[in-house]
Order: sequence, then structure tokens, then C-alpha cells
Amino acid sequence: MDVPLPMIFADDLVRGLVALQDAEEKSLREPERGYALPGLSFTPRELFSEIRRHVPDFKVTVELDPNMSKFARLWPDTLSTKEALEDLGYSARVGLPEVVEKVIAAHRERLASEGA
Repeated sequence: MDVPLPMIFADDLVRGLVALQDAEEKSLREPERGYALPGLSFTPRELFSEIRRHVPDFKVTVELDPNMSKFARLWPDTLSTKEALEDLGYSARVGLPEVVEKVIAAHRERLASEGA
């Protein structure tokens, strides 16, 4: 529950991909355009805590898969921002509070449109 993993919000991903597409090849350190686009890192516990700020009665049951837990511990908890920032002028803009706020708002909007 306390292993941070890197994630990226769609808005940041699209901005990064557009920056990569528009970049002049001669200015790229990675000529094959193999850039990591860093976003944000958080633990499940941090995510659940942020959700509870918007949905106070939010409850979750977690059953950890031992194999997935091992894999998660091997994964890097952050990605380098240096190359994307220097070569593409890219850095993530969306943090965990905004991600949760946007996802919950979209979910509520979808439920309302379905008449739920």
C-alpha cells in the first residue's frame, strides 16, 4: 500500500506527445524519440486519502497480490524529468489533487447523464 508508482494524467501525456512530435530531430538527445514523459508518483494510500477529501465515505478493500507487489517494488518510483524538460520543454502540470478532482467530476457527470 505504500509503494509509489509513476503515473501520468492524460492532459499531461497529450501535451508531452505533441511537444515530442513538434520537436526538431536535430535537437533531440533521443533520435528515436524514446522519451519518458514523467507525470506524478503516488502510493495507493495517498490516492485513497485524496479521494476521501471529495468522497468522505469512500471505502476500499485491498487484497494485495504477492506477485504484483514484488513487481511494484522493482518498478522505479519516479522517472527522470531532465531529458523531456531540456529537449521538449515538457514538465507535468497536473498533480494528484487535480487528477482526483477531474476524475471524480467526470465520473459524477457521467452518472448524471445516465440518470443514475
